[in-house]
Amino acid sequence: MKKFFIIILALYLNNFVFSGDNRRLIFSQSVEYKNIPSATESEQRKNFITFDEMGQDIDALLYYLQTSYIGYDIFVEKGFNPDNLRIYFEELYRAQTQINIRDFYKKLSDYLRPYPEDGHFCIEKKSGKEFDNLFKESNVYFSNVYVKRDDSYFFVVDNGGENISLGKMYTGDKDNLFYYPSKGINIYRLGIISKNDINCFDFSFENTKQKLDVSAEKHFLSSTLIKYHEIETKNTGYASLSSFVLPEQKSMYRKGAEIVFEKFANLGITWRDKKNVIIDLRSNLGGRAYIANGFIYSLFKESGKVNLIRDEKRIDKWFNKKMVRRRELESPGYFQSTVSYLQSTGEQNKYYYKKICKELKKQKENPQIKFFENIKINLRDKQKGFDGKLLIIVDKQSASVSEDLIFNAKRFLGSDKVIVIGENTAGCCTYMDICKYVLPNSKISLQLGAKKDLLPSLSSNWHGEGIGIYPDYWSTGQDLNETIFLVTQDEEMKQKLKGIETRLK
Repeated sequence: MKKFFIIILALYLNNFVFSGDNRRLIFSQSVEYKNIPSATESEQRKNFITFDEMGQDIDALLYYLQTSYIGYDIFVEKGFNPDNLRIYFEELYRAQTQINIRDFYKKLSDYLRPYPEDGHFCIEKKSGKEFDNLFKESNVYFSNVYVKRDDSYFFVVDNGGENISLGKMYTGDKDNLFYYPSKGINIYRLGIISKNDINCFDFSFENTKQKLDVSAEKHFLSSTLIKYHEIETKNTGYASLSSFVLPEQKSMYRKGAEIVFEKFANLGITWRDKKNVIIDLRSNLGGRAYIANGFIYSLFKESGKVNLIRDEKRIDKWFNKKMVRRRELESPGYFQSTVSYLQSTGEQNKYYYKKICKELKKQKENPQIKFFENIKINLRDKQKGFDGKLLIIVDKQSASVSEDLIFNAKRFLGSDKVIVIGENTAGCCTYMDICKYVLPNSKISLQLGAKKDLLPSLSSNWHGEGIGIYPDYWSTGQDLNETIFLVTQDEEMKQKLKGIETRLK
């Protein structure tokens, strides 16, 4: 259960990115307009539904998948058939007058599990407590054996207590070599990326397989509660942020979150003259993109401070002008779900709320599902700004907007100035604009994306949904401070970051 929790918490938050004039309509089709139900956590939920109510929920589920999910084409390619789903559940529950909702939730999850290739895709019975992320993520499992590269060959320099002679040549797959500079120049650690929990793996030495113990790193418990901390030396600034989640308007944490996000978004101005800026995003599940985008924007802003409320539209336009490559979906269900979410966060005064309400009105008059392609890449007119090194610290729980921040930092600053340290990330940033869709009777909900970002595939660091971004320098917690020091050469910061492996500083 804990592993699912790593990814899921970020799913309720829409990643709003609005289009410029460069998108084009590639397909449209009339659809039925259906009112989308909403469910609050405080409302009384039933434990059982009738057979007819189950059928209504199946109708709603298919409507959501077919009209509000940008990844439905993948379902179809993998053999999903809506009629077969309907027949399966009708036959499964035909003899029952009362259907247990928990059983329905589990059977629904198992039926749909083969189809999504989407780290955000989720079926939820109860918010934050009972949910299923259907697309399983992959972790790195490290051995304690290190090899050194000499030309195109690799030789064992640390056997980690295993029965391998020093100097023995590694002859296995290069995908099992992870650059690990804290152990020395040209040093690689042996390991394996796997979806399954494993404790050993066969590695090849001089064309003979040898089984080595492997293990995954333990991670911090993730939370949407905002934790933020800054540390500063003369040459380096360090900031850790636990979440980009914007609490609901009525939340007691809303005001504090807004203060923290404002500070984070201005770090590019506050630390403009530093040689190094370190952003620690371990266990950061994501949330609202404009907060991370505000930070990138601040790295180039010429004067004054970033005001996330006042400057949101300006920041969105700045990003859309320079780098967009995605497919987008619009439908009655998508607009209804988005309006409901923005009302819960008190954003009725935002420019995009008004735009969405206008589009929803059009959908009521002429309901359609529309697909757009939106492509614009223009980084030739790079602005002057932060000229130091940006270090981004990640782990397997760094997801969604945290991953997007890495991509944007490398695009705008250049890969040579942005060093990613840690483990592979969660791998859930291809699908954007994640909305919640509630089945009317069981109140089971689906988390579905309306946009598909095509930019990650252009990055050599990206290895796909569920695998994520590979860091430039691999490191587990015990080596993290030393790896950071290799880049910054800041002795004072190294002292201040003692114990970083046990907590976000």
